Order: sequence, then structure tokens, then C-alpha cells
Amino acid sequence: MAKHSSNFRRLSHGYCTKWTSCKVRNAADPSYCINCDSYLAKPKYLPNWLVIKKRCEQQLAVFE
Repeated sequence: MAKHSSNFRRLSHGYCTKWTSCKVRNAADPSYCINCDSYLAKPKYLPNWLVIKKRCEQQLAVFE
């Protein structure tokens, strides 16, 4: 993985291994990436995921 890491697209919530062949234009939103087979996330991204979870929970509470 370290050998080919220069081909990874670094995102605020993980890594995309497709790099230039990725069709996602709004990569800041992880909902597009989470089901992609080329998406990688490490434990260091957990704080970002917790913020995303909290924001989604707040939006759901508004709908209720």
C-alpha cells in the first residue's frame, strides 16, 4: 500500500484508490464513497466520521 500511495486520492474522511478514474465530483460528502469498493478509511479518520454522524443526527431531528 505504501508503494502505491501516491496514486491515492486523499479525502477528509478516507482514501480513494481510483484517483483520476473516480467519477465522484463531490468527494467531500462521504455518502458517495462509503459503498465504493475503492474506498479506504483508517481509524485516524474516526473523529471526522463522528462529526458527520452528529450532523446527520441533527438533520434527522429537524425532520422529526
